[in-house]
Amino acid sequence: MAKKLSRAESTRLFLLHSEHDLSIDRRCASYKDEEYELLIKNPKVDRQHLFKCVVRRGLDKYIEILLKDDRVEPDLKDNEAIRLAAKMGHTKIVKLLLKDVRVNPSTQNNETIRNAAKFGHAKIVELLLKNKYVDPGVNDNIAIRDAGANGHIGVISALLKSKYVNPGANNNYAIRLAAERGNTEIVELLLKNDRVDPSVKDNYAIRSAAQHGNTEIVELLAQHPKIKNPAHPDLDILYIILRTLGKKNKLLKKII
Repeated sequence: MAKKLSRAESTRLFLLHSEHDLSIDRRCASYKDEEYELLIKNPKVDRQHLFKCVVRRGLDKYIEILLKDDRVEPDLKDNEAIRLAAKMGHTKIVKLLLKDVRVNPSTQNNETIRNAAKFGHAKIVELLLKNKYVDPGVNDNIAIRDAGANGHIGVISALLKSKYVNPGANNNYAIRLAAERGNTEIVELLLKNDRVDPSVKDNYAIRSAAQHGNTEIVELLAQHPKIKNPAHPDLDILYIILRTLGKKNKLLKKII
């Protein structure tokens, strides 16, 4: 009875007996480390496709090897590699790609930092903020708005250190959504920034927080100097919440 070959052995035999250049198909995402070792060493393998597979898998130990290969273009398809690495949270790969002069992290309307912010990769955002070509405030500060919408406080903290980021953009969208979704830490962080106005849109932040039962946020916002009379029929919701919290009349009077 013939011995069953392991995946690595099958891959080795396939590479050994192939007479043509080889393209790595989509199954490369499921290949194991020993198989990648074989693919890296075989000159017949399509290097560009292999490079993309390695980036997608987050195999940073192979990136340096491939970047030294003349057949690899790390900026191909409008810098697809770094955009993909940022989206998937592969910090070491982003760091390696940023060192390559061929790579431009600002292509596709700064998609690299937008991806990192949206998916909560704070370390990558910090790396990108050090690059002179990256604009973290692109698209009316979509990076910090997406980070707020998805509850990524680490990303928001990193972005707030940049003078090019405005946390009050788009009618203070970031704090309005954070209040509505109950992200207390984010609301607290944003309130420390002078560019944030929680009273916009007829005090939408505190009203939506009340409607969704986010009592801690109601308490935080109620004490902010910019909060005014909500002048809204949902005032009874605020009253009920504050009464439940056991707040004194002076806090209630501040809101109503």
